[in-house]
Amino acid sequence: MKFEWTYRALKLLPGLLKGFISIILLFSPAILSAQVIDQPQRFEIELERNEDPFEIVPLGEDGLIVFRQIHSKGLDPNFVFFELIKLDTGFNKVWTKIIPVDHTKRLLGWQYYNDRLYFLFGDYRGTNRNYDIISIDQFDNMIHKNTVKNIIPLNIDGFMVGDQAAYIVGYYNYRPVVIHYNFETDVPRALPTIFNERHEIVFYKIGYYGEFEIILQGRAFDKRTTLFIKAFDDQGNLIRDVIMNNDPKRSLLFGNTTEYEDGIQLIAGTYGSAQNQYSRGLFIGEINEYGENQVQYHSYGDLKNFFTYMKARRAERVKRRIERKSIKGKKAKFNYRLMVHDIFPYKDQYILVGEAFYPRY
Repeated sequence: MKFEWTYRALKLLPGLLKGFISIILLFSPAILSAQVIDQPQRFEIELERNEDPFEIVPLGEDGLIVFRQIHSKGLDPNFVFFELIKLDTGFNKVWTKIIPVDHTKRLLGWQYYNDRLYFLFGDYRGTNRNYDIISIDQFDNMIHKNTVKNIIPLNIDGFMVGDQAAYIVGYYNYRPVVIHYNFETDVPRALPTIFNERHEIVFYKIGYYGEFEIILQGRAFDKRTTLFIKAFDDQGNLIRDVIMNNDPKRSLLFGNTTEYEDGIQLIAGTYGSAQNQYSRGLFIGEINEYGENQVQYHSYGDLKNFFTYMKARRAERVKRRIERKSIKGKKAKFNYRLMVHDIFPYKDQYILVGEAFYPRY
């Protein structure tokens, strides 16, 4: 398996007009080649200085939804209000909706799934541990509300929705917890086997076949720092439980998976030394239908184009350093913080998307 790293830089220039939300759609190159200068389509809303900004939810070919919490005088103090606006692909307004929410609730997360936009609300005071899931259909803008009865005081990490259930992901007493809520039975439950250890939540998603998959990082029984992959069906039953079989001298730090194809699932991510939480390269592993797996490691120094983000002279010095180490039979070690977002097939290869970052506390 060969990795190639391509660097692309995009500089974002701050706008001079800060009192507007502006969404711009550029015309296709075919139109531009006709030597006709057209103004881009746009949708603008003027905001006051103390108003909340809009969040943007893409709907693909159906356009997008923008929403925000509004703070207008004269509104009922027992509620907080959220304004939602749907736009089509031509940036024409389709509908506007105001959703009232109990004033003790705050927005914890949202997700668009299967033509509906879902919001998760929880009590900001911590006295009421139940959660409200409010959803709105993008076509008829009808609103539906579900209350998730809960007794566990969670520190929320995220929220996902599948065909028949919602998943509320968080921590309790430094241990990961996932609450599975079935929309049909109105019954919540904590997913089994996740709360056992003080593992760290790395990644979670809804798979192609509707299963919920979560990746955890922690120590195995033999003290290796590795990744644990658990998958559940839409009824909350455990259907897959995998422990990655990595080299004890290397810690698996972060990863993401593909769907199963021909009985094989790929996982790719970052690895570091056993003592260092900075990553030293990328790993890729294969998992068969029985959970058996093997891992390959690729140091950052072995990747083509990885150092092109540097200035030319600095990149050349780094390459010479790698060559000197190689002559002596050693490998140059590079420490980076890298987060993996997606891995997906493209023609006869796989594309891994990630980003290097510096943490801000």
